[in-house]
Amino acid sequence: KLKPALKELDKLRSSQRRKQDTEGQKLRDLKSLVAAERSKFQALQKSSNEQVDSLKKNLHGAESELRKLRSDRQSVDAQLQQTREKYQELMQQAKAKESHYQREQHQLLDT
Repeated sequence: KLKPALKELDKLRSSQRRKQDTEGQKLRDLKSLVAAERSKFQALQKSSNEQVDSLKKNLHGAESELRKLRSDRQSVDAQLQQTREKYQELMQQAKAKESHYQREQHQLLDT
């Protein structure tokens, strides 16, 4: 009587071991999957941070270029204003000379 009971007990123990082995393998597989997903996430996070850093660098460069262009434009605007003033001055001088020349011509014709 004892032999069949021991045999049944061995079957139960063997079944329990197989079940534990299966559960252990599932747990190891899950841990491996979690580690792989964590690595993927960290790689994505690093890549994302690098992209953000690159975008910030590009933005700072663009802002710097914009400041330079604005400064250059102000300088060009100032030069343009000076050129306009010089043009106006030269036009007035030319008109004055033309008027003077015409007066001289009239005086010569009158005499």
